[in-house]
Amino acid sequence: MMNPRKQKSQRALIPQMPEDYMRVVQESSPALPLKSLHKASKKGPKSDLAQLYRQQDRSMSSAQMESTVAKEYRALRHKYLLLEEESGNLGSELRDVEDEIKALEDEKLQLLDQLVVLEGLVDPSELHNQ
Repeated sequence: MMNPRKQKSQRALIPQMPEDYMRVVQESSPALPLKSLHKASKKGPKSDLAQLYRQQDRSMSSAQMESTVAKEYRALRHKYLLLEEESGNLGSELRDVEDEIKALEDEKLQLLDQLVVLEGLVDPSELHNQ
């Protein structure tokens, strides 16, 4: 049997893992539950535990990076397509408004011509010559 004093010192050698890291490890690899990590740390030396962390970190990082990159790409692609559609709609609206402005300007010029003729400032025959 071990001396209680030795047990405490051996426990201190086992690194404490942040809760977020443990949660991510558990979510990304259901084949390796949290209990087996604790059992592995009790059975194996510190180097085995460190190697286990590195292996988990590498595989988790690679898979998570691919998943994250794919999600970001899809989100950006969706946003791009929405912006393209909005740009097309705005371009169409702009053309419609420009056409309406031109029609209103033409109508304004016709009304000004009529006003000048009605007030007698210009002879209607002169207006057609211009």
